[in-house]
Amino acid sequence: MKLRKFLAAALAASLLLASGCDASVTAGPPSAPPSEGPADPTLVVIPAGEDEPAGLILDEYAMRAGTSTPVTFDSCEGDTDILNLTGIRRRNYDMTGIGGSVLFEFVFDAKMPVAFTAEKWEDGEVAEDAAAAEITAADRAGFVEKYKGENRWEWYSYAGFRDAARSKNNYGLPADDENYMPLSETPVGLSEDGEVCFTLPAAGIYRYTLYFRESLDNTPEHCTTGDELYSITFRLTVPKSDRDFDVLSVTGVWVDEPTVLHDWQGYKERVDNCYVYIVVSYNFTPETGELLQLGLTAKKCSVEMLENGEWKTLKDAVRPDSIQTGTRGLYCGLIAMDLPDPEGTYRLTVHFEGCGDFPLILNWAE
Repeated sequence: MKLRKFLAAALAASLLLASGCDASVTAGPPSAPPSEGPADPTLVVIPAGEDEPAGLILDEYAMRAGTSTPVTFDSCEGDTDILNLTGIRRRNYDMTGIGGSVLFEFVFDAKMPVAFTAEKWEDGEVAEDAAAAEITAADRAGFVEKYKGENRWEWYSYAGFRDAARSKNNYGLPADDENYMPLSETPVGLSEDGEVCFTLPAAGIYRYTLYFRESLDNTPEHCTTGDELYSITFRLTVPKSDRDFDVLSVTGVWVDEPTVLHDWQGYKERVDNCYVYIVVSYNFTPETGELLQLGLTAKKCSVEMLENGEWKTLKDAVRPDSIQTGTRGLYCGLIAMDLPDPEGTYRLTVHFEGCGDFPLILNWAE
């Protein structure tokens, strides 16, 4: 059964029961938490169709309009008159990041330039500040808690921001299998479009607390922030289906100037004008307790084009090599293709070793 039908059915129900969850299961995103924390947050669990090898697959992906993702968030609380979270979306580029992370973007409405830090900065140096001194040094860019059931929250990770405009040394490296240590020499700030990268966690409910100050100078040599310390808090829900695997995001890029590949002798090998990024997660713990190594096998992927109501196989349209990375149960794969019509509708059948084949309908029209 298609996901859209399940969503409609789920919205009509007030409660669903699911085994293995600490909290009750509802169809919609949980309501905004009070300042002291929600009494009973809920995790969205969506049934998958009998014939689908993975869950959360949409009927169709509108590639040019951006990609829908089932990840949801609650309304911000705190200093929302200055900074307010307005959306979450998958990045179209820089799929690997550092440490094999899967990158998404927070999208904010900011009333002033923002630096994510509890510390006060003056001309490139950290200045003494009573408000910052009360916050643990590791949490001064913000921190994330995970809901553990029965109204219990447990520290999960640092804020995990990644700034694509900076050098790789400032992205941050994994401190261990679950937590990420920010290594930026100066605070991460918003882009001109009000965006900041973050590492998407696995399925669950998370509470983000972000500290920030006004950014007066964002250059590393003269980094300077305002005197006032602000913060916002919101809850992020990464849902799951009743399948072992979920497709959390599918994003595509159509390149106006196709990439021309050459072999070692300089002869043209092929031209690719389309790139599709796929994020897959798994919802169970293997008996070994180790992370699975899902592999996107492009040689087993295929693509068809819809012509006069019928699917026509496009031979050799998929580049036989691929790129994938994974961490903490999330895997991102990149498929390069050479497709004939930027306004066409395509069916891409992808193959991840470990979870099998699943078809994705891609609509490239405006």
